[in-house]
Formats: sequence, C-alpha cells, structure tokens
Amino acid sequence: MPQNHSRFEFNVQLFAKKMNIQNVEADFVNADLHYKNELLNIKSLKLNTCEGKLSANGTIEDFNKIRADINVQNVDVTKLFTQFDNFHQTAVLSDNLKGTLSLDAKFKT
Repeated sequence: MPQNHSRFEFNVQLFAKKMNIQNVEADFVNADLHYKNELLNIKSLKLNTCEGKLSANGTIEDFNKIRADINVQNVDVTKLFTQFDNFHQTAVLSDNLKGTLSLDAKFKT
C-alpha cells in the first residue's frame, strides 16, 4: 500500500538581523530547517531575544509530535512574558515577574 507523503519539501538556511513575529522580537536569528514527508527537522535555531539567548534543535512530525532540545541563557522574564502575551494565561503575569531565566530542557510530546 503506498504511503501518503506530501510532495512539498524544503531546505532553508536563514539569517535575519532582526525578526518580529506578532509581539515577539528577536535579533541575529540563525535557522537551519528541513521539511519532507510531514517532518520538520529543526537542525539548528539560534537567536537573541528578551536580552538573552536561545538555541534549539528538534523535530515536529505531522505538526503535533514535538521533540526539542532547548537552551535558554539570561532571558529577561518580564519581557518574555510580555512578548508572549503571558502565554495566554492569567495565573502568572509579566507585571508580577522580575529576573532572568536560564535553562536546558528536553521536550517531547
């Protein structure tokens, strides 16, 4: 039985001095992305945001199965919550936060 794979495929290497997506601001964005057969491979993503740095790699399969390794260094928590619209929740708000966030995380759904 033939598999139902998309014919859509791309390889993107991106550098942007400045990038804004909705309220999120990032500088010096470097991304290396590959998409084929419903699988987005984020080979590398590096950017400066909220006065800190973020780097990540991982995969998104069928737009719902996510695996990622993420490193965040010295991100201003108030700016992070403000730019991400408090992550659409009201329990913890940017107005009540102060400080910086650094973390290494592995994420899988």
